[in-house]
Amino acid sequence: MKKYLKPLLLCVLFLLLFFFGRSLYLSKTNNQPSQPASEAILKHVGEKFDPSIFTDIEGHKTTLQPTTPITIVDFWFKDCPPCINEMNQFDNLLKQNDNSKKISIVSVSVNSYPVWRDLFKSENPRFASLKIKNSNWQHLTLTSAIDTALHNEVPSDNLALMERKFNSHTFPTYVVIDKEFNIIAMPQSAVEYIQSNAGAKK
Repeated sequence: MKKYLKPLLLCVLFLLLFFFGRSLYLSKTNNQPSQPASEAILKHVGEKFDPSIFTDIEGHKTTLQPTTPITIVDFWFKDCPPCINEMNQFDNLLKQNDNSKKISIVSVSVNSYPVWRDLFKSENPRFASLKIKNSNWQHLTLTSAIDTALHNEVPSDNLALMERKFNSHTFPTYVVIDKEFNIIAMPQSAVEYIQSNAGAKK
């Protein structure tokens, strides 16, 4: 059995590197949000969103609880320039035009829990927005079943979940839900969505 263990581990490592590398390449080749959503992504509009796949900053599994008519779930990872670019605008947008009563954002990292948690202590100015206190902006991570001792920055099961649930393998991925967890939109840009829809819901 032991003679098969090393090849198996190498195979798993190769698959992890492939999935992470593909996502990283697709995100870095364009400093704008991803290209227009495909029909495969948009078909999820009208479906129910699963609120129970998250972990909070304390490492506890948690359930999403919408507090406003519109909640934008923002899936991102730390080496995604367009993700960070949009996140750096969220605080100001939520404070404009009484948006705090209409819109909230839940930024969900697909990084492993330890990698994501450490970003909140980072002195890198890229991640300064993570330290902003805004009651309408929550931070969570996807709950991965992969052992964190493997030091995978992006667990393969998180990427598989994004592919399975939303037909998405590029980031950022935005899922807009209402208070009943109905998916009402999957825009390319959360910033543009807020700017164009902030007054739509009272």
